[in-house]
Amino acid sequence: MILFTILFIILVILAILTVLGVAALGVAGIVVFGDVIVCVVIIALIIRHFIKKRQ
Repeated sequence: MILFTILFIILVILAILTVLGVAALGVAGIVVFGDVIVCVVIIALIIRHFIKKRQ
């Protein structure tokens, strides 16, 4: 029972560290590629505007 408790605690700690790591990488990706994301959105809005204008 003690071994199970220790393994469970290790599992919980690793799960928390994994979630924090994925969140940190996601934030870093948004910071690094934020300008690219904004550029793609602006280009999409411009294309959408021209498509609506033709119809």
